[in-house]
Amino acid sequence: MEELINADSHVRGDPVWNSLKAKSSHRMIYESEVVVIKRQIGELEQIRQNLGLSQRKICQLLMVDPSAWTRWLKTEGGAPPHIYRALQWYLQLVDKHPSLKPALFLADFRSKAPAPAAPALPDPELGNIRSSLELAKGEIKKLKQIYLFSLMVALALTTALAILKFARV
Repeated sequence: MEELINADSHVRGDPVWNSLKAKSSHRMIYESEVVVIKRQIGELEQIRQNLGLSQRKICQLLMVDPSAWTRWLKTEGGAPPHIYRALQWYLQLVDKHPSLKPALFLADFRSKAPAPAAPALPDPELGNIRSSLELAKGEIKKLKQIYLFSLMVALALTTALAILKFARV
């Protein structure tokens, strides 16, 4: 009987109680993905320090309450899987475009101060996009000309057939 009372006294955040709960197959997949992500980018505190952000700023970036961050650091289970995925994506984005600074994502949209402007695409990428666009425009123009020529030929053939038909009658 005492065991039942002790089992009921566990709270939701207790690691022992959480380990007793059944996990869905999706949850098990997510947790295994977290292990892989942790190997790639590190633990939460290590990630925060590498980004050079305070706890308050990383909580703003992830849109979570600071008490959640503290709880994740103290508990064995850590943060939910989507937090690790968000950090992984953010680090990949920053790695691909180093000019993206956390201030761009941390701008307080309620304040009257304008948010930092998004950086422009690097010149080589912009040039490639423009040249691809010009090529596509040229192809569209050629296709329109071919279409109009085809319509004119079809109209001429239809007219010729009609003339021949009336000439025989």
